[in-house]
Amino acid sequence: MLPNVDAIIQAVQEQGDRAVRALTRTYDGVDLEGVPLLVSAQEREAATASLPQAVRTDLETAYTRLLSFHTALDLPAYAMPPERGLRLRLEVSPLRRVAIYAPAGRAPLFSSVLMVAAAARAAGVAEIAIASPPGPRGAVSPYILLAAEIAGISEIYRVGGAQAIAALAFGTQEISRVDKIAGPGNRYVAAAKKAVYGTVDVDLVAGPSELLVVAEDPHDAPFIAADLLAQAEHDPDAEVALLALAEGVIEAVAQELSAGAEASTVVQESLAHASALLEPDRLQAIAAADAWAAEHLELFVADPAPWIQGVRAGSVFVGPQTPTALGDYAAGPTHVLPTSQSARALSGLTKLHFLRTFSVTEATEVDPDLFSLAARLAELEGLQLHARSLTLRAASSPRRR
Repeated sequence: MLPNVDAIIQAVQEQGDRAVRALTRTYDGVDLEGVPLLVSAQEREAATASLPQAVRTDLETAYTRLLSFHTALDLPAYAMPPERGLRLRLEVSPLRRVAIYAPAGRAPLFSSVLMVAAAARAAGVAEIAIASPPGPRGAVSPYILLAAEIAGISEIYRVGGAQAIAALAFGTQEISRVDKIAGPGNRYVAAAKKAVYGTVDVDLVAGPSELLVVAEDPHDAPFIAADLLAQAEHDPDAEVALLALAEGVIEAVAQELSAGAEASTVVQESLAHASALLEPDRLQAIAAADAWAAEHLELFVADPAPWIQGVRAGSVFVGPQTPTALGDYAAGPTHVLPTSQSARALSGLTKLHFLRTFSVTEATEVDPDLFSLAARLAELEGLQLHARSLTLRAASSPRRR
């Protein structure tokens, strides 16, 4: 269940930056009194200069791959041939200003900055801001700052949690409001995004990471276990599951897991509520995986086509050589994905999430039949003035012969 963050949001609405600083002191243990919320250019440059050149090169390479993937996606603009004196088209324009939330709790998720920024840049978004929780001395992670630099983002705020979401949604003296907020976060961030939706758009209200692996061969157990452990590493609440299509798969994977789970208490807590199911019937197994609607779906099967066509998931990884971790960083598609079975209806982040569509209707002449039809429908709804605005045009237009 998501926490109640209404008091935090209300405080930021009413008190602005004063509330942001007070909440940061309360929840993050960082005193920002007298410290600008916006990270200065000098601070950014000093922080990123401390990182090895090899790190910069790796982040630049990953960002280029991500940007290429999103740029190649076609836009959904179209125009219909003129008909009945009407010209109809759908126009597409990018959002003007968006924000990326970059978590920095267990680890600074610079990869999320690259993921979201690539989609937004490919869409043509002009202004991108970042909010990221400050460290003990108020500093933002240099990895977050480097990712921002690579994506061409200079507006970075040392603010995290629900107070960051509220500030971005409503604006404060130091933080200008945005049109959309994207990026992962903890359950307080998720609750705040849900609460401000409508005031701004949000990408997803995401929960803990999820992975469902479908497997039919016990010999794949080392790879399967490695991928389950990798996703369990995200969070103690991460959900990992195995759907076995043949005898022996669950036992083989369990042996591999027991050998690799000792490294982290986070992994152990996650695996404590992991699940496994044996279902040899392919149709029943596909139905079970579809009902799961997992964030990540890995297919260790000889024939993946029926699964790809029949199972809803946030992102699908095909074959034993394709770990989810590849998609987490550098494959190309986003790792910002729907969780908690919302993949039944929601999609992973693409540049389409940073575009808005609007229709353009132009009547070059009045078709009396079409206008009279619209007027009759308006009258059926009891909207007489709607009907009148239509019949005025119909009456003034010569009848077609």
